[in-house]
Amino acid sequence: MGCQRYIDWSDTQDASNPASHAKCYPMFRKVLRYSRTCVLLCVILLAFYVVLFSFSTLLGQYSADTDATISQEGHALVGQYKQKCQCPSVKIWPQGYVHLPQLPVCKPIDSEQEDVWIEQGVLRIHKPITANKTRRICSVFPIIRMDDFISVYGEGMDDVSDHTELRWPMVMVLCQPRENLEAKRKVSWDENAFKNQSRHFICGSHPPQKLPPPSILKNQTPGYSVLLLGLDSVSHSAALRHLPKTMQMLETNPNAVTMQLYNVVGDGTTTNLLALLTGYFEDELPESRRSRVTSSHNTTVVDKYPWIWNTYSQVGGYATHFIEDSPKWGTFQYRLIGFGVEKTPTHSYGRPCMLAADKEHGKRLGCINSRYTHHVLLESLREFFHAYADRPRFSLTFFSELIHDNPAYATLLDDDLVTLLRQIQVNDEQDLLFDEPKPFSNTIVILFADHGPRLGGARLSVQGKLEERLPLLSFILPKRFSTDWPEAFAQLRANRDRLVTLFDVHATLKHILIRQYGDHLDSVVKSPRGISLFTPIREDRTCAQASIAPHWCVCLQWSDIRVRSFLSDWPPVVYTAASHILSYVNQIIQRINSHRGMSSNIHKCQKMVLSKITSAERASISKDVLRFQHSADIDGRFPFFSNSMPKLDNQATFVLRLHVVLEPGPAHFESTVHMNMTSGLPERHPIEISRLDPYESKAWCTPADHLPEFRRFCVCGARD
Repeated sequence: MGCQRYIDWSDTQDASNPASHAKCYPMFRKVLRYSRTCVLLCVILLAFYVVLFSFSTLLGQYSADTDATISQEGHALVGQYKQKCQCPSVKIWPQGYVHLPQLPVCKPIDSEQEDVWIEQGVLRIHKPITANKTRRICSVFPIIRMDDFISVYGEGMDDVSDHTELRWPMVMVLCQPRENLEAKRKVSWDENAFKNQSRHFICGSHPPQKLPPPSILKNQTPGYSVLLLGLDSVSHSAALRHLPKTMQMLETNPNAVTMQLYNVVGDGTTTNLLALLTGYFEDELPESRRSRVTSSHNTTVVDKYPWIWNTYSQVGGYATHFIEDSPKWGTFQYRLIGFGVEKTPTHSYGRPCMLAADKEHGKRLGCINSRYTHHVLLESLREFFHAYADRPRFSLTFFSELIHDNPAYATLLDDDLVTLLRQIQVNDEQDLLFDEPKPFSNTIVILFADHGPRLGGARLSVQGKLEERLPLLSFILPKRFSTDWPEAFAQLRANRDRLVTLFDVHATLKHILIRQYGDHLDSVVKSPRGISLFTPIREDRTCAQASIAPHWCVCLQWSDIRVRSFLSDWPPVVYTAASHILSYVNQIIQRINSHRGMSSNIHKCQKMVLSKITSAERASISKDVLRFQHSADIDGRFPFFSNSMPKLDNQATFVLRLHVVLEPGPAHFESTVHMNMTSGLPERHPIEISRLDPYESKAWCTPADHLPEFRRFCVCGARD
């Protein structure tokens, strides 16, 4: 009791007793020594917790959620940027990626065999110089469509020669030794006699069908043709890796615009192409799955879908064309019931030809005998534009076979795509210079992919998940477009960094018709979703507004980093990012001052210092994106999620967004910084930096016409 009274100084009676004081003092020193040890341990544990909390908060961005809110000042200045869709960093060459895969090779042409192709409906047969030109004979057999799954050969012509004008648009050319014709009459089959046969497939459009005139007179002459060039499974990053010449051409073409935030709307080709061609999700259209409906002989439910090519044909009198390879996995035939017998979906329809070619013995991946399959498709496309040169044309040419399983094989398409795009560009220039219409004059080209790679291990990494959701989408516009429709061209460029989908491309295709036939378009029904890319799209557009399900959405989710209030301090990595922003701003200021060559310090932009960090946020990829593995059903309608997150590699980055105040000024900046997850250091310059407060009066020493894009960084010295 004495010791207790001694420690409790409120007990004045016992505290004044010297004997009691002397008796308890040794015990007091022992207690005090133990108390100091406890306090020291508590401080160490608290410091360890603070450090652990700081880094776990930042490095847990892929899965953590928070209910924190930013300060009132932060809301006032950064609210306009808060909802902007920003995409995680996607590397062009991720770690461990194989740069040069072994590419498929087609069968070499035998020294005795012919090279066969078509030019504007005329058959070309080139025989080797060393070959005996009379020893071999070529025959032509028309390819007849029975339905969307069966093609047969009709009665053909024997002994055709170079420059023969074809009577059928799609044919198989059979070349063989003359003695084979005699061997056919024998009763017994001699297999060796037919080893020197070669088969060539022509998927053309000559002679063209007689089409009715347009139902509505257009407001504009000449009309725009539309070419949709589709690439299966090619992400934007994969295009930069494997189509470098094509991408370089797009970059240097002032009439080309590549969309940076083009997001898929579903799983697989069918879902995304239906969005492009009809403006609807599959489950919004009449049931057409082969497992659920039975086809009638003449028509199917797929025939009745609101295809955009039908709208072009009915309204504007467009000739239409559709060809894709890989007929076994046809976009509208593998799961869906396909098109009916009564009529083909488009005027020129390449599927019967590709079905016949696909059944050839000894077929190799990406090849039709000695030709790459994509060469046959490009030939079909050119023939279509030649055959119907008297009217506007609409084509969907979709490449799949070579690149579906391995997008790296797109390397084989690079030179051919550049050649085609150059031909279109030259045709367009000739039309403008000499008023001489060419097949590709005034053609709007949309080069797109349905989705990124989605097979093998692609879906097992964060990089792969992002690439699947961020395919390639580029517009290449004819030269006259920017003068005929300048506001649309300007708006397309402004939408370059907006969140867009194929629903928006569908709306854009309708907008092209409205531009040409506007006042009469009662037959063009407005789609339930999609915004024309020739009109403004909000910078803060969300995935929900764009009809993108959460597990397909690439937009980062932002949550606030809390200030450690008891220390009034930010985690160290936030200060590192803020210092990086400050360094970047000062580099720009130095560049401005050096460029101007001013000697007076007061007439220069002043060097900045960090005043304070107002807010800090971290970005996280949606949990649904990270956990998604594949569709639970064959139709791609229901997602299957893993119970665990994918493992992040050592090269992964996390993203911070800071609102900092710099002096003199004050100058408020918001910037996004990519930080290396291993080192905790910035990876590159800030990917985006915005000035949040008015700055014109503070940048008085820099003329408005002098480096206007950098004036927001300048705070001038005091006026004289």
